[in-house]
Parts: sequence; structure tokens; C-alpha cells
Amino acid sequence: MSGAPAAIPGIVARFEEETPLLLPNAEEWAAFADALRMRPGVWALFGQYSGASGGARQYAYALRNGGATPGCHRVPGAQVFDPPGSFEFTHRLMFGENRIYVRFVGIPGQREPEGQS
Repeated sequence: MSGAPAAIPGIVARFEEETPLLLPNAEEWAAFADALRMRPGVWALFGQYSGASGGARQYAYALRNGGATPGCHRVPGAQVFDPPGSFEFTHRLMFGENRIYVRFVGIPGQREPEGQS
């Protein structure tokens, strides 16, 4: 046995350093949203979370719905993703890590019909 890991078809391992826990300030949130607007339809990693998946799922839900959930306060900084419906947020669980992905889909009412560009 060589000690090298066995290759698994379709699985690619990407090794990276752990992301430090940093809470973005208003300018960083705005720059992130602007970068997404420059690449409509492209998913970007919004955040990685440990612990129960419910928290990440609720956070994605809040951002998807204007930054608030019923009975909860508005997520600070979420206004950079206004108007509601301009961005899609989704939650994924990967190897025990909860991830939130986001993409800009256009401003509701100003989108081109599908199939036209």
C-alpha cells in the first residue's frame, strides 16, 4: 500500500486554509454585492458555517426574503441585496459544513424574458 489516497471518479479534493471568522463591514458587503451584479447568474460562496444546518438555512432564507424572517430582526447589511428577489440564496451541506451560496438574477420587473438577450 503506497499511502496515497485512492482517486474517486467525479470527486475533486480542493485543499485550502481555514477561512478566519470575520464579520464584514458595510463597504465589504456592498463590494461583494456589486461583484455579483457584474456576473449575473454565477453562484458565489457567501459563507461557511459549522453547527446545525438550521441556522445557515434560516440565514439564507432571511437574505432571500429581504433580510428578515417572520418574528426576527433584519439581518444587518442585508440591504445591499435589495430589492428582494434580485439575488438568489441557497443552502448546501457539504462534508458536515453548511454553506450559503448567492447569485444575482436581476431586478424583478426588469428582467429580460428567458430565451431573449
